[in-house]
Amino acid sequence: MQAFDFDEWAKLYEKSPAEFEARRKATLEEMISASPLGDAAKSGLREALFAPVPAGQDPMESVVRAQKLMWDAFSDLQAQLKTLHVSANQDGTVSLRKSAVAQFTV
Repeated sequence: MQAFDFDEWAKLYEKSPAEFEARRKATLEEMISASPLGDAAKSGLREALFAPVPAGQDPMESVVRAQKLMWDAFSDLQAQLKTLHVSANQDGTVSLRKSAVAQFTV
């Protein structure tokens, strides 16, 4: 996959919004398919990213929904890291360097 070029994407949107949308969907689909997520997670992600914006709804609401998904996934990862750290310390068979996990709130 090539590096993201904002200017190229912006020009494409100005030239052809329909082509931009088709390329956006294809790029997202490529990234989702290549991810290590399970099938159920991939399906949920596709549903969230490709859901049409209901009539009368501000498109920014879709962005907020996608951001919430990202932060939820980050919080899950943060909890798993804390569990791993605690388990390793209690077990005594795994040695981990102590590190702080940054606290983020949404």
